[in-house]
Amino acid sequence: MKHEAEEYLKASGLDYTIIRPTPMNNDFPRDVGGIWFGAPDTLLLKGDEVGKSISRDDVSLACVDAIYNEKASNGTFELTGAYGRPPTPRSSWWSPSPSGKKAFAAVA
Repeated sequence: MKHEAEEYLKASGLDYTIIRPTPMNNDFPRDVGGIWFGAPDTLLLKGDEVGKSISRDDVSLACVDAIYNEKASNGTFELTGAYGRPPTPRSSWWSPSPSGKKAFAAVA
């Protein structure tokens, strides 16, 4: 049903941003590190991938940023925490990494 809703939204002609976060936690963003933005369907939560959860605060910040950032327009993004990495600069947000492997292309 979720996939059908996403497809309906894409075909609607409305400006949209679909954010698919990993399971959310209550960690503070400063304790998590960076945010990883991935292309659709690239995050499978396997052992060699980026984080398996993300701070609720980071997800809400990304949602607000998506409203004002035209790079987020009409896109679908996987979102997870990049533990132990420096915070992701906002200039790198909405530039999805092609896979969830430990090559943190979107994290500077």
